[in-house]
Amino acid sequence: MDIVYATTALLESREETKTPSDRFLCALDCLSRSNVELLLKGVESSKQLMTAILNTVNGFIDMHQIISAGPFLYGFLQQGTPDVKFFARPLCLMMLARFLLHAYVVTTRNKKAKSLPLVLSVPSSVAEGTSILIGVPPHSEECQKNLFGKAFEQAAEKTGSRTSHDFFDTSILEMKTDDRSKFFDALISLMT
Repeated sequence: MDIVYATTALLESREETKTPSDRFLCALDCLSRSNVELLLKGVESSKQLMTAILNTVNGFIDMHQIISAGPFLYGFLQQGTPDVKFFARPLCLMMLARFLLHAYVVTTRNKKAKSLPLVLSVPSSVAEGTSILIGVPPHSEECQKNLFGKAFEQAAEKTGSRTSHDFFDTSILEMKTDDRSKFFDALISLMT
């Protein structure tokens, strides 16, 4: 399991000098037995990521930053939050969202929370004014089918929000931060 997390940390690296192709090749190289130093670098990066996830989830839970919007739970990670730089990549954001939903369900008194999905928003580029949104299915469902991809598409179309659906997983999208409130209003009405 350490190798999976190490590879993910190298693939999702926030190093500005590396292109996505460079990050992919670096992650691929760490799997070679002759490149143990790179694997160890990935393990250290993954430790930092796991620590950031734990600290961020603790912050969300302690500050009661998970809000029930009726048909789903949502939270916003604000720019300037410690460790926010880790979560502007899709795999890291997915790990954060899933652990956050699990921690919230376990710690809340709200019995309905177990049946609600979570939408999490994280700033991705301050210069461009964009955020990444992810939707994760409810914690209790046996079938982990994620229907947020279609809902995100419809909400963006309905509001004219400036979004980019360039990720492999359709339940992840990038959008202009200014459009976020009208997007969430449309998403709530669609899912009600």
